[in-house]
Amino acid sequence: MGLTKEEKRIYQREYMRKKRGLTTGSNITDGSNIYPDIMDKLTDSTWRGRLEKICQSFKSRNPHDLQVCWLGDMNLSTVCDWLECTG
Repeated sequence: MGLTKEEKRIYQREYMRKKRGLTTGSNITDGSNIYPDIMDKLTDSTWRGRLEKICQSFKSRNPHDLQVCWLGDMNLSTVCDWLECTG
């Protein structure tokens, strides 16, 4: 018998992470420091552009939406603030 729907989803997610060379999990360990996964996205030009568009869209539509939306374990308002600080 094959994998269940949930097992298949987990397997596919892990397979794609390995294929793309991404780390597994939400944190990246560098020696003794642990960095949230969003740090990679803030330093990658492709992801940074996407995040900027998302933040602009939410800010122009309804600023309250930033408080209730989450990107993984990060609040969208925090991500938008980090974009402004590192821009």
